[in-house]
Amino acid sequence: MDRRLFFIIEALSDKPNIKMSISKLSEQAGASVRTLNRLFLSHFKASFKEIRNKVVMERAEQMMKKGISVTDIAFELEYSSISAFSTAFSKYQKQKY
Repeated sequence: MDRRLFFIIEALSDKPNIKMSISKLSEQAGASVRTLNRLFLSHFKASFKEIRNKVVMERAEQMMKKGISVTDIAFELEYSSISAFSTAFSKYQKQKY
């Protein structure tokens, strides 16, 4: 795997949040946004945004299983509000099944 992509995946895994942007991460990874988008599509057949959302929702599921409140989950994943998190989580659940 390309080291620049590995850096992004590591950042997503360490502390996923909905506000994580590929443009900010591209500076740290040493690659352009366009290059990173191409790498995501070629390696994962999905965009950065799709992967980020999946990682964030999977983390939310893990937190829920541990009994963490929806409020705390929304805050931890940096959603602007509880309703924004709830809407995104419901949409994810519908797509998942």
